[in-house]
Amino acid sequence: DRVGEQLLWAALLLEMRARINKNFIYVTHDQVEAMTLGDRIVVMSGGHIQQQGSPEELFTNPVNQFVAGFIGSPAMNFLDGDLVEEAGTLTVQGAGYSLPLPAASAARIGTGAARRAVRMGMRPSSVFADPAEGAPIELEIVVAEYLGAQSVLVTRCGQTEVLVEVPSTARLRAGATHRFGVRTDEIMIFDGQSGHRL
Repeated sequence: DRVGEQLLWAALLLEMRARINKNFIYVTHDQVEAMTLGDRIVVMSGGHIQQQGSPEELFTNPVNQFVAGFIGSPAMNFLDGDLVEEAGTLTVQGAGYSLPLPAASAARIGTGAARRAVRMGMRPSSVFADPAEGAPIELEIVVAEYLGAQSVLVTRCGQTEVLVEVPSTARLRAGATHRFGVRTDEIMIFDGQSGHRL
């Protein structure tokens, strides 16, 4: 399969680098190769540097929506919404969902951002089959792709497609609506116009 071929190619390059003991610059459009080979990655778009850092830095702390969507496989989900302050809690609300932001995220964003149009980023691995694992969200399961230990679900929230990674033991089937749990400390909020992370 394609991922297996990429990992084999990356392993050969890493062996070669270790043998010749030299730094090298590798240009790729493939984020799996970049994450596997790179000690430091420079993400570019339109000829401009968007962000640079270690693979872990880019995955956990992207500066904008472009980097967040480029780094990670399966790719991050994005849902349009608004920031709303309710009873002292900052929430992000959109078609089919309402998720409270943890105190640390709310403090970074600031309450002055309430009623601002945003785009919420949510990685497939931040959504759990057990709703007790986080804030609840109902998703309609469109496709359940069994991959062995893991399953990737194509779901729908409102009209937006949302990918979810769950253990295959969850046994979720296409055609059902299921209440999932979202680990809200892992979601990211981006400005609806500029794409910058708030």
